[in-house]
Amino acid sequence: MKNLTKNQLFFALLSIVLTTLFFYMLNNCISNQHWKSIYILAFAFGALMFINGMINGYFDAERLQRIDISFRYHLITFMVVNCIHLGCVLIANSFFNFTNVFIATFFWSIGLFFHYLYSRKTIKGYAAEELFD
Repeated sequence: MKNLTKNQLFFALLSIVLTTLFFYMLNNCISNQHWKSIYILAFAFGALMFINGMINGYFDAERLQRIDISFRYHLITFMVVNCIHLGCVLIANSFFNFTNVFIATFFWSIGLFFHYLYSRKTIKGYAAEELFD
């Protein structure tokens, strides 16, 4: 993973925009006590990030190789979301704190670690034994 492809770079930039908007709107919803809006906001953010990854991943030229590029997109998302979350704590006067950042990063990194192990063990999600028997 030495270089980002054009699609991965576009995914990262769009993820930065979506995540920044999400945390800004989430902070506003919490401060104004619009509790039901948080569910809609979280669902919309998740759906937009999924669509962003699906489209950029599908049209990525590296998808045609034997490697599993889904880990790269997962790692980009992890870095973008957690850096912006930390930035909200450091820069903005928000309802987030370091405990939120630490807990979210810790549990997400466990999932990311298992995704890394799975991506190294398989070829595009298929076990080597299934492909070469």
